[in-house]
Amino acid sequence: MKCLFLLLIFLLSSSLVNAQWKSTYGPYLASNYIGMDVDQIVVSGNNICAIINNQACLSYTNGASWMLASGGLNYVGAIAYSDSTIYAGAGTSGMYVSTNNGSSYRAINNNLPPDSYVDELLLSGDILLAY
Repeated sequence: MKCLFLLLIFLLSSSLVNAQWKSTYGPYLASNYIGMDVDQIVVSGNNICAIINNQACLSYTNGASWMLASGGLNYVGAIAYSDSTIYAGAGTSGMYVSTNNGSSYRAINNNLPPDSYVDELLLSGDILLAY
């Protein structure tokens, strides 16, 4: 009897709950969202930076609209983001930084062994950690 009562309460209360998730389709049109691969999401203030289909993408509108921010990089495998600065790991091409919201990047491969694969990035204050 207790189980039936709890089940009834659960069913009645679940119909009153509103969903809090809404699809934003990333930087692509709604009709093209099938097959999108979101690898990483980083939030800085009210802005979102994500890797979608191996490209860096930015949203200043809580995901309502997106812009590509790969600035000529063919492959982005890891990102760290703060304000208008994006750090990108570009596979075996090394590490890059953009200080203009992903319009362009410059290499920051100092002291990295050749063909290093950057898989993860973590930004903590002024310290950038790469794995």
